[in-house]
Amino acid sequence: MDKKQISVILPIHKKSSFIHKGIASLADQTYKNFQLIIVDSSIDGIGEIKDLNNLHQEIKIVRAKGAFPGEARNKGIENSDFGLISFIDLKTLPGSDWLEDASKHFEDQSLEVLLGNGRGIASNYNQRLIKALTYGNKSFKCLPGTIITREALKKSGFFVKAIRAGEDIEWISRLNTLSLNIKIFEKSHISYYGFPETFAEAINKWYLYSIENSKINILTSQKVMYSYVCLLGFLYFIYSWNFVFTFGQWDRSNAFIPNLNSIVWNSLFLIYFLARSLIIPFLKKEYLLFLFPFNWLLVGAYGFLLDLIKIPGRLSGLIRILRSKN
Repeated sequence: MDKKQISVILPIHKKSSFIHKGIASLADQTYKNFQLIIVDSSIDGIGEIKDLNNLHQEIKIVRAKGAFPGEARNKGIENSDFGLISFIDLKTLPGSDWLEDASKHFEDQSLEVLLGNGRGIASNYNQRLIKALTYGNKSFKCLPGTIITREALKKSGFFVKAIRAGEDIEWISRLNTLSLNIKIFEKSHISYYGFPETFAEAINKWYLYSIENSKINILTSQKVMYSYVCLLGFLYFIYSWNFVFTFGQWDRSNAFIPNLNSIVWNSLFLIYFLARSLIIPFLKKEYLLFLFPFNWLLVGAYGFLLDLIKIPGRLSGLIRILRSKN
């Protein structure tokens, strides 16, 4: 197969205003040697897409009623004809030179995978807060925008089908365990518009994602479990301080620390809050003009609430790991 021909796979799971933007981003591509495969996984069908008239490439529409993202992409792969397979989503839109840049990269015949490079885009205040918590202004590797050869895709084993979210992270992690020639786009071609618009949407999204991610991110869950064990060990050591280091003399010893419980918990929470509200956003290149004078407090509070929402998913993942070891 010609490595300059690209199959673009676009899953659509419901009717959305982003359909127009997604098709427009493909119509604007400066590189024209591609086919578009739309995988319609909506329950009732998305109906006619008039914007497709703006595309002069080959277009296939594949029906996959109720399919989760991984299965939808697998359906698109099954129906692709070209040597290079690429992925986008409706809320992760490529710039006009995305495929042009990709074609130049694949002039290197040894290249097998070119990972997408994205940046978050926020359009309201709530999305700005979430962007500061997650991506900030730093670019990140992502599945949307990724292009892979058909041969490498077969080696990867395709996508996990039975989960609503996280299959992209799992797939990229799996790629890194294989002996493949992988590069990342130097340029951030992908703009991510998927931040929740309201606080209620964010709570629902983080809760569902934590549950779904617990089913597959085994290594991440293990690291979390080990971190919890280390934290519990540290706390046990601290709480034993006044007994162990005073030799049972308590406040009669110079080693006695009054109000130790309050000091420990307040210090831990302060470190956590500063990391969530300032340190992590700063490392993610979030603008200080946005964080100060008061937004950093809201970012920290928002992060704390979202981390609480993740607890059921994290516990579910830890329980699954423990059961798998029995």
